[in-house]
Amino acid sequence: MEIDQALLDSLPLPQRLKLCKQLRHEQVRRYNERQKEEAQRGGGVQRKRKENKKGTQVNFHGSARLWDATARFDDREVMELLQDGFPPNLTNAKGGTLLHQCAQDDNVSVAEVLIARGASVNARDVDLWTPLHIAAACDNPDMVQLLLQNGADAAVLDIDGNFPSDHAPEGSEVALMLARHLDRLGIDSNKLKQIRLQAPRRMASDVKELLAQGQGQVGLASNDGVTLLHIASANGYREVVKLLLDSTVDVNAQDSDGWTALHVAAKYCQIKIIGMLLKKKANPHLVNNDNQKPSDIGGTEKIVDMLKRAEQDSGSKMEVEIQIGGEDADSEITFLRVNSRTMTPRHVPLSKQEELQEGQRRVAKSPAPGQDEDEDEEEDVYENLNLARIQEELIDEKVRLPPVSSTDDLASLPEVTERSILTHLQDRYRGNQIYTYVGDILIALNPFKELPYFTRWVSKQYHKGSDQTPHDQTPLSPHVFAVADRAYKALLRENASQCCIISGESGAGKTETCKFLIQHLLNVAESDERDLNYKIQQVNPLLESFGNAQTVMNDNSSRFGKFLELKFSYDGIVQGAKITEYLLEKSRVVSQGVKERNFHIFYLVFAGLSPDEYRKYGLESPHKHRYLRGVDTDLDRCISQETAERFAQLRECFKYIGFTKADVDHLFFTLSAVLHLGDIQFEPVGNNEAAKISNPDTLRKVAALLQVPAGDLSSALVSEITITRGEQIKRERNLTQAGDCRDALAKALYGRLFSWIVNGVNQLIQPPEEVGFSPVQIGILDIFGFENFPRNSFEQICINLANEQLHQYFNEYIFEREQQDCAAEGIAMTDIAFISNKPTVDLFLAVS
Repeated sequence: MEIDQALLDSLPLPQRLKLCKQLRHEQVRRYNERQKEEAQRGGGVQRKRKENKKGTQVNFHGSARLWDATARFDDREVMELLQDGFPPNLTNAKGGTLLHQCAQDDNVSVAEVLIARGASVNARDVDLWTPLHIAAACDNPDMVQLLLQNGADAAVLDIDGNFPSDHAPEGSEVALMLARHLDRLGIDSNKLKQIRLQAPRRMASDVKELLAQGQGQVGLASNDGVTLLHIASANGYREVVKLLLDSTVDVNAQDSDGWTALHVAAKYCQIKIIGMLLKKKANPHLVNNDNQKPSDIGGTEKIVDMLKRAEQDSGSKMEVEIQIGGEDADSEITFLRVNSRTMTPRHVPLSKQEELQEGQRRVAKSPAPGQDEDEDEEEDVYENLNLARIQEELIDEKVRLPPVSSTDDLASLPEVTERSILTHLQDRYRGNQIYTYVGDILIALNPFKELPYFTRWVSKQYHKGSDQTPHDQTPLSPHVFAVADRAYKALLRENASQCCIISGESGAGKTETCKFLIQHLLNVAESDERDLNYKIQQVNPLLESFGNAQTVMNDNSSRFGKFLELKFSYDGIVQGAKITEYLLEKSRVVSQGVKERNFHIFYLVFAGLSPDEYRKYGLESPHKHRYLRGVDTDLDRCISQETAERFAQLRECFKYIGFTKADVDHLFFTLSAVLHLGDIQFEPVGNNEAAKISNPDTLRKVAALLQVPAGDLSSALVSEITITRGEQIKRERNLTQAGDCRDALAKALYGRLFSWIVNGVNQLIQPPEEVGFSPVQIGILDIFGFENFPRNSFEQICINLANEQLHQYFNEYIFEREQQDCAAEGIAMTDIAFISNKPTVDLFLAVS
């Protein structure tokens, strides 16, 4: 296989790299074949193996064999060892897993085996690198694609504050894949910046708490002598450094290697931190254990010159020389991107070496000559990522949308029957055309896979298309973005509120459709609060943790109704939002159907809390709690490494939304109280078989968690007091009644807890106080769909009745009103026969 060099140079960079990789593989294959032929002919150097006279045998431990088989790309031996019971998440001395090694070696075949056997795609080593970080740094697109398809998180930071996309060579196929993946998830450069700023903001908050406890707390050092000032200086956390310098910390404290905060700031090019340290009399003459002054290890020439001047100057003259950006600049949180680790694959094709080296230079490069390093804008720090430019290029990259066809609107078919509708929907679904109009209503079919139809570019096309005249307008296929844009334009045109109703069976994709509606509205509408979309995405995991559960039809089924109101001004500016929750399925707390689970949060808690937190919140083992022992529920499978990672994300949501540590403690205490409440048992006493609590220790634990007297709680569970004509009448409950009372209390506690969380979310996304009343809004209703189980409860009646009311509205809107309008305008049309559910709905809603 040969190719002309001129043709190779004319190809785009990603295609050129891919072609060079194929050429290299072909060369290796030919070389191996030639070596085999030489061995068969007796050629080459052959060394005779010595006879093992003593019969010595060497046995390797299975874990060592597993590492060796992975390094040899022997997927068959890896599978055999995993079947023998060796864990797929083995780690080495640096915390790297087998999947980390596969990512470095581009060993896709073994990686597929490991992932199928439960290897964690988001495992992190001592430098907090995931396999995706390594695959990106080594420019292995096949490995990156495999990891992303299996849930790898592309928005996770390593120890240096870098995302996987930061390590990918600029303009490479991997960089484009990661940028496209982030774009599909709705994560833009601003959201990445917010994620990157979580660490400095969290540290600033922690330092403020320590300062409130006492000045001495912030000066403590680790076993290696590292102080908070060292950490903040290395990362460029200026607000933290300012807090520490304003306290009593030793600005010249040295760690076990003799490094001061000035040393680490010089090493990692934190020029503004250097200025702040020097103004607080940091000594530039101190040397570390290698006899190096800060000026000896400065990352740029400007830093070295600055430190050498500081060594020569003193007093007021030095203070004039080292001023960086003024006092106001010190309050900002910024940091310069660094990369303390260089990762290259062990088997590097020649065609890839230059691109990998360029990628490493891009990550670690210093500011260009003449660039003003003293600017205060945080955005300048992130321009080194080039991620924004890559995403702008991707916006212009056209997605091939489904073609316009005659079946886009089923209402225009010559024959509208159930059979024709289902046939056309099935045909469109096979062609990935998941959206179809029926008049003004959009039918959405769940594709159960990712489709490329939800990028910013697609959103822009549907928004731009609705602004064009019919003559200039390019026809577009049905899409949820079109529905959202139609609602937005109606709001602007009519100055009236709009509403989108999403209905369907459980598992039909209603919640995802709701997310796409919000995504488009916030993409096309300007906002006074640029982080509103990001905030809404932050609260989604929180609401899903407490309001979603696994059912037989859907692993992440919404068990509550949600009405989201996006509030606008008359000129279309998004001012805020509000969430209203309906019909939380509280009965799931106390009982679940066969092969169903309780709400996600209970399993997240047991997977993510530390042993100390277990004891703090009074938890032991999930197997001991009756509310979690569902029918055919495997608790060990429910509580996994993936669940623990989701709990870590949930903690971040709490902090971002604004829940204090005390709020989170009260929340977990309440969850623990709900679980222990279900463990309270009763026994009959007396001739009337009145209920009595048989395990008072559990009762006292629940009372302590809820901070109520144990006697009052016991009395409330086993008896009922009524007052008639000023006289108290106490009635004892039997076993059934006491059990029902206990479960009712657990459901009420969880329901109140969920409402409290929703109120906290609304505090985050509500319009600012200075905005005041929002005149118009777009409401999006997302409720759980029709359900029909072998054993239905009262909740199913409420859920299905709500859906029947929506269905009645559809019937009235599509059939009755259209026929009435035609009749009023004198348009002849045949009556359409349809089954009306109005009598059934009226029967349930009739007031006796």
